[in-house]
Amino acid sequence: MRNRPNMKTTKKQIVDWCQRNIDECEWPVDASEMGSHCSHCGHERPTERAHIIPWSKYDYDPKYDSPKYYRLLCNECHSLAPNVKDFNEMDKWIVEDSKIFNPNGYYNYYWEVRNKAEEIVKQTGQHGFESMNDSTFSWCKSELKKWFEEREKKIERFLNETTLA
Repeated sequence: MRNRPNMKTTKKQIVDWCQRNIDECEWPVDASEMGSHCSHCGHERPTERAHIIPWSKYDYDPKYDSPKYYRLLCNECHSLAPNVKDFNEMDKWIVEDSKIFNPNGYYNYYWEVRNKAEEIVKQTGQHGFESMNDSTFSWCKSELKKWFEEREKKIERFLNETTLA
């Protein structure tokens, strides 16, 4: 196995490739902001070049140091990203996971929802070493749904006040 070489692909090359080849409609970030916002959570944060497949599994073949094999993710999202040999999984994860935690596509919202979900889960326990059971999971979903609904009401009130002012 070769030693890991330095990545030669630049962030600008990745942004240019993504803007030309990815349909941004379902993505949590606009194409115009792919260079300044994380492709997964949509937050304006420093980004890292994240391989869509584990480069080491291909013995650091230089052909995979190409813009189409990268996405720009913040450090937190990079650590959560799938690390599998399926070339489609990263993009699928970016779209599907962001819809779970940010169904309306608001900017700078993903981590607020994700943190709230974690806060709710911390209020639960388990029986012995079993994983979360269905009724506990159902309670978590219900609590998160209540929080979502209250949050949406606040946003709606804000928008109504702003447009009436």
